Amino acid sequence: MIVSLDALLPASGPQASTTYADWVAAHDPGAAGLARGLVEDMHTELGRSRHKPGRFG
Repeated sequence: MIVSLDALLPASGPQASTTYADWVAAHDPGAAGLARGLVEDMHTELGRSRHKPGRFG
């Protein structure tokens, strides 16, 4: 069976993917909020690291 992966691709750039948070919500609903927060934190930090790599970490 061939399955389209379009739904897993980011909507507007690599930092927009919610695949990890969606997976957590499906497998451990109690941790979904934490996973979404982690995705948001990574989005913020990765945005900074592109301009100032020393700040990431």
